[in-house]
Amino acid sequence: ELVRYIHLNPIRVRLVKDLDELSRYAYCGHSVLIGRAKNPWQNTEGVLGMFGENLGVAKRAYRAFVKKGIAQGRRVDLTGGGLLRSAGGWEGA
Repeated sequence: ELVRYIHLNPIRVRLVKDLDELSRYAYCGHSVLIGRAKNPWQNTEGVLGMFGENLGVAKRAYRAFVKKGIAQGRRVDLTGGGLLRSAGGWEGA
């Protein structure tokens, strides 16, 4: 879920207009996961492995999963907080 949320950031902030542009956007790991770009440091197997054993099937399932997330927009449960949230929340801050 977090990978999808992060990879959709360029759409949310209007750096790209849609999933097709996101697939070509060089500054997001989404293009690597679907096979349009390469970053040797990016772990594609770990993410794609959650979507299937066959690479082609996994890429299609991942893309469909990301597409479904576009309508969710900004999610409060996945934004902000950083270390403060990790330490138990906003109370006492």
